Amino acid sequence: MRRWRLEIPVGDMAPAGVATVVVDLFAPTVGALARPGVPSAVPVLVCCLPGGGMSRRYFDLRPGRDGGVAGVAGYSMAEHLVTHHGLWLLTIDHPGVGESDRPHDGWTLTPAVVAAVNARVISIVVDGLRAGTLLADLADLDDRDIHDDRDIHDDLAGIEGIDTLAAQPELATIGVGHSMGGLLAVVQQARNGTFSALGLLGFSGRGLHEHLNDDERAVAHDQDAIEAAIVELTRARFGRALPPGATSTSGMLTVDGLPEAVIAELGRTAASLITVCGLTSMIPGSTQREREAVTVPVFVGVGEHDITGPVELLAGDFPNAATTVFVLPRAKHNHNVEPDRHVLWDRLAVWITEVIGGR
Repeated sequence: MRRWRLEIPVGDMAPAGVATVVVDLFAPTVGALARPGVPSAVPVLVCCLPGGGMSRRYFDLRPGRDGGVAGVAGYSMAEHLVTHHGLWLLTIDHPGVGESDRPHDGWTLTPAVVAAVNARVISIVVDGLRAGTLLADLADLDDRDIHDDRDIHDDLAGIEGIDTLAAQPELATIGVGHSMGGLLAVVQQARNGTFSALGLLGFSGRGLHEHLNDDERAVAHDQDAIEAAIVELTRARFGRALPPGATSTSGMLTVDGLPEAVIAELGRTAASLITVCGLTSMIPGSTQREREAVTVPVFVGVGEHDITGPVELLAGDFPNAATTVFVLPRAKHNHNVEPDRHVLWDRLAVWITEVIGGR
């Protein structure tokens, strides 16, 4: 597996102050692409969107990455999907989050705006991969450095050099969003049609009604009212547009008994919370029109003790899409540190193979 850290230029369409969005691109080796069950006829790019208050690092957890810690390997969803299933993978820091630029006015980061910026980012990456010119194109578009990160994996055989990537003209894209990232993936799909399918982890349309105040409950299930009031409701609740996130190691969201190195690594995923998007994801009915507009296949993966509500209602969130629901036993909301995390990752990968293969 090989990873590139890329700075994608979006200044021509993003809110003022956001010139670049930072992503990591993970590529499989040729050997991985030949493994049984891998949809090698149609290469797949899995585009991962982190949840509220977390950065793209959530999808590539490496406890003790500065030297390594014995007994805590296997927490990187990115490495697992790339090396075991031959998938390409893109992890994205939303505008205002992690290493991506912060806007001058954080209140401009509504779900529609964030989804539009992410759509531009993915379009640049996908177009470059399909043409085999991604890295060269970025060098032409922007004068910033492009980093070739060689310390992730020892096996670099079969991957093209830093100057170019082999063309992938039949590349298919899958949108994978965790929690609030799931909401943003849904909005992006409804508005831009970016993806061939959606994998939503820890997301449901029911929101978190029990955690709302009276003013927020008053607009629930009325999407027009939600969109008209969301910025002022967010100001009233949070006071700040991009405060530090606190969801990464919350006891309500994360399994007990994690190794200290894993807790520390999960804590390092903490990033600014886009509060307008976060509150939107909490209010029932905030994406009703977008969920109805989704017609591509949908995979909903949740933990047995997740915050997504009754499992039997999840498939109904997407009335016009073929929906697969998978429940990870004993798990909470932050699935990527659960003891059985690989079961969820493998089930998602198998589903992707089936969807792209047309079965």
